[in-house]
Amino acid sequence: MAAVLNYIKAELYKVCRRKYTWIFFAVMLVLESLFALVWTGSWEFSDMVALMTTTMPVGSYLAVILADLVISDPYKSGTLKNEISFGIPRMRVYLGKLCSAVVVSLLFCAVLFSHYLAGCWLLTGHSNPEMIRANLGILAFVAAASLPLWMGTLGLAVALLMTLRSEMLAVIMVFLTITVGTGVLALLSMIQLEPIRSIASLVLSILPSSQFGQYQDALTWDLMVRNWAIGLGWVAVTAAVGLAVFQRREVK
Repeated sequence: MAAVLNYIKAELYKVCRRKYTWIFFAVMLVLESLFALVWTGSWEFSDMVALMTTTMPVGSYLAVILADLVISDPYKSGTLKNEISFGIPRMRVYLGKLCSAVVVSLLFCAVLFSHYLAGCWLLTGHSNPEMIRANLGILAFVAAASLPLWMGTLGLAVALLMTLRSEMLAVIMVFLTITVGTGVLALLSMIQLEPIRSIASLVLSILPSSQFGQYQDALTWDLMVRNWAIGLGWVAVTAAVGLAVFQRREVK
């Protein structure tokens, strides 16, 4: 366990040393600020909180970028070859990078939420405390239900980045899964042709990126449990498959 923690610390240190990290971090804060400023002129704080609940799908796209930030093209840079040559077990390498990506993503998420809510609090009015409390409660629920879905996408991104030699191909594949894949599955699930319809409906029902539309309905604890089951399931399955492939992958 100590060896894994030391590996994670080393990965987090490398992330903090990369210019890519801070440039991406600064760009996201600027974009978030501009997004908020568009609405703060006429809206109250409760409205800004409600607006943030609609942005949860964006987390899936950020998860892909954050995974890439941590993994950082390992085959091209030669870092994997050096680590394995040094005698670090491949399981520790894979799980260490996955855990590092999770930690970085959680910290990034906490900063974005804090920055947005603090800025909106300072720039808007607070005339309806009850509405503020209600919308903050909804935001907390939706964010907690979205977290495992983001982690599921993160797990898929890490698996592809660790097993494919092309970083660009891995990122494109995840983005296509989130965008085109979800749309294609939705269309296939509506056609009256078995077993295509049933298979498409099944995959769509467990795809992390397709779950965000449920927030338009009742926010129940069944929804929360389902999202956590789907998200953790994707993390577990992608980690198992990714590790199995990585164990056999020739690292040059």
